[in-house]
Amino acid sequence: MSAVETLDIHGEHYQLMDKLAERAAPDYGLISRVYKGWNQRSQDTVILKGFQLTDERQRSRVRDMFAEERRLMNQIRNNKGNIPMRKWDAEGADGQFWLCMEYIAGDTWAKRLDASPQLPDNHTMRQILGWGEDIATTLGVFHSQKVAHRDVTPANIIIDTRNHARLIDLGLAALRPAVGEEGTRGYRAPEQQEVKPAELLMPGMKSDIYGLAAVLYHALTGGPPRVVPGVALKPPSMLNSAVPPELDELLVQMLAQHPDHRPAIATVRTKLNAVRQHLGRTVVPGATVGPADADPAPALPPAAATALSPELATPAAAADGVSGAAAPLAQPEADPDEALDGLYNEGMPQPTLAPPPPALPRHTPADVVRRSQRTATVGLVLLCMLLVGVVALLAWLVLSGRWSL
Repeated sequence: MSAVETLDIHGEHYQLMDKLAERAAPDYGLISRVYKGWNQRSQDTVILKGFQLTDERQRSRVRDMFAEERRLMNQIRNNKGNIPMRKWDAEGADGQFWLCMEYIAGDTWAKRLDASPQLPDNHTMRQILGWGEDIATTLGVFHSQKVAHRDVTPANIIIDTRNHARLIDLGLAALRPAVGEEGTRGYRAPEQQEVKPAELLMPGMKSDIYGLAAVLYHALTGGPPRVVPGVALKPPSMLNSAVPPELDELLVQMLAQHPDHRPAIATVRTKLNAVRQHLGRTVVPGATVGPADADPAPALPPAAATALSPELATPAAAADGVSGAAAPLAQPEADPDEALDGLYNEGMPQPTLAPPPPALPRHTPADVVRRSQRTATVGLVLLCMLLVGVVALLAWLVLSGRWSL
């Protein structure tokens, strides 16, 4: 339970039920806190994010950040980006800035990854790639608007009750790219590191490609990629033998050290879909862990149908001052209308049935009469031919003297 029990702001009265995350951002002179809140008038659950200034000189800068984040969220949602809806933002009487967002029931992908040590089987791998497609689709909307998210991590992805992956936390997107370090360790691209080669560009849209690849790498192998300058990256199949070669190739390309060598998000989505469809038509051998000296890694989720518990949850995990967290929830029944748009749990291919035997021809009574007449005629002709033959034989016997009447 949060130390702050209630919040009166924006003409509403909220109960702050749980504090989901807290993080200091010294460079911006603030501390961010994320709460699960309850609107007592409308009787609904929301996410409340508060920003407490630790450096009063940063107030105008934080106001600008709020205005930019508001603009970006509206821009992305107006272009059908699947992100949480922003309800309002306001500056409270105590000087804190508050942001109210849509509550999404579900688990963070990070929670799924921590749920089980099992590497994914064929079914779970297709589910992982389906979630990857969801995020690639949302990033496609970001990139079409020339916006980079810059913090794609498992903690910033919610798997909702319809089994869709939804990207949250636009905190970094609202800030100008920095020369120093940004993003989350393990998922940040080389250009987001504090120490980086001089030829690398500023963080941007290709940083999102790296982040998504790092999330998928984690889901497939049990841990984010271990990148060491000058050392070739271990392809996922070295840690999980079930990973097909085409997925190996795609993730290695997405994790390229230089942004220019990574594919565009549209290409990523197309290839993820192709691999997922291919896995639906083949049987992948059981996954095996790589050599004993493989890098240790956090756990990976179980199959999609077994990792959930019967409680509702909420978005969590603020990175550099933005949202996150989710509690367990009940697994919903599959929505047949969504079977082709994100559920990604299609069954094994259906067997091809043998064609039915051709139907026997049907005959009318007239056909039967005609057939009988033809048969009788043929029989009469044959009988006549037989009689002619007998007469000819008798004539030959009489004429040759071999038989007399």
